[in-house]
Amino acid sequence: MKTLLLIILSITLAAGNAAGQGTEHTFRSLDEVIAYSETASLDLIIDNIRFAQAKTAKKAAGFEMFDPTVSLPGTFTHFSELPVTLLPAEIFGGQPGSTVELRAGSPYTTEFSQTLEVKLLNPLGWADYKLAKINEDLTRSSGERTRQILQENLADSYYAIVNLDRQRASTDALLASADSVLEITQRKFEEGQVSQQDLNNAQVSKLNTKKSLRQIDYLLIDAYLTLKALCNIPETEEVRVVHEEQAEALHAQPTVAQSRLDLKLQLLNQDYARQNYKKSKSLLWPSLSFFAGNTYQLNNQSFTPLTGDWVNSNYLGLTLSFRLPTTGTVSSMRQAKLDYEIASREVEKAELALSIEEQRLDNTYKEAQDEYTTSVEIQRLQEDSYSKNLNLYVQGLLPVDRLLDSYDAMLNAIYAANASAISLELAYEKILINNRF
Repeated sequence: MKTLLLIILSITLAAGNAAGQGTEHTFRSLDEVIAYSETASLDLIIDNIRFAQAKTAKKAAGFEMFDPTVSLPGTFTHFSELPVTLLPAEIFGGQPGSTVELRAGSPYTTEFSQTLEVKLLNPLGWADYKLAKINEDLTRSSGERTRQILQENLADSYYAIVNLDRQRASTDALLASADSVLEITQRKFEEGQVSQQDLNNAQVSKLNTKKSLRQIDYLLIDAYLTLKALCNIPETEEVRVVHEEQAEALHAQPTVAQSRLDLKLQLLNQDYARQNYKKSKSLLWPSLSFFAGNTYQLNNQSFTPLTGDWVNSNYLGLTLSFRLPTTGTVSSMRQAKLDYEIASREVEKAELALSIEEQRLDNTYKEAQDEYTTSVEIQRLQEDSYSKNLNLYVQGLLPVDRLLDSYDAMLNAIYAANASAISLELAYEKILINNRF
């Protein structure tokens, strides 16, 4: 039986692993990656939980402003000896100035009471409610900032994969050119037209191209792992990026909107610090409470705790409370005031950075667009130069080192053109992300 259970468990685990390995996520655009992260990102899920906590805390703070307190105590007391009361003896005909001991009361007393207290004026509770309300807005805005940072990181990771994919495809294609050069050089060497050094240089060029291909593969693995980590995709599941180029990103100049999210966060932090400073001062303000209650009391001479004549009494009133300042309250007020001053300076910083960030995004896109236009033209020229040099080399009119130099220049130009196209798309997407927030 034990063996059978082990077999079943092994089959189940193997099936689970096979199912996990068979899962594949294919993304054709950054928007698809962002849409997936909205439901899969643990950071966003945690932020949603925090926002729900903040809403609950605000509701609780609203209830605690009045701080209603209800108590329903009940007691049963047996006096084994009744308390002694001293009375003047002259009441009973005794000597003036002397006393008589008198034991009075009931040996068995049962009492039930109900009390209610509600705060009518509660400066501290009102300050806590305002803090909870600001904290709710602050938590919501912090969640939006987390979402913005996540989308920016996803854009970096996604386009890193796209860039490496293009570099790999280009390198793979250029490897065929390196093979052709090596074959031509090998034939020339066998015919005695080139030296062993020329043949070695052609072999080194091919080996370097293969090395670049392997390095790109390693970088691709790392880039995919980064994307999985950002999207909280298990390592055992496959991820494929099949990018469809955005023509508008390469030609259209987007309008950069002012993202006021950072400023909004700092303003909320300032409001929170201001309210916290008010709360520290409200510790010294008076509070006013209303209280009411009634009591039912039963006194018996024998052990009958629930039978007899119950005596009822009712009361109500107001309580006014003051707190005297202490070293702790004064220190808290001072610290809260300094925190408010710091938050105010942070708002000033955010206001200054607002327009700077707008200009930075616009300048980054223009720089990427200029780089793309230039690098594409350089690629075209280098490819043309290599093609002509290859023909000259085949005809024996150009040495192999000149051909390999033009090959390396063409390779670098292709890499630069691919990278500039991706950088331009990335700059375009960063502007779109900024405009969402």
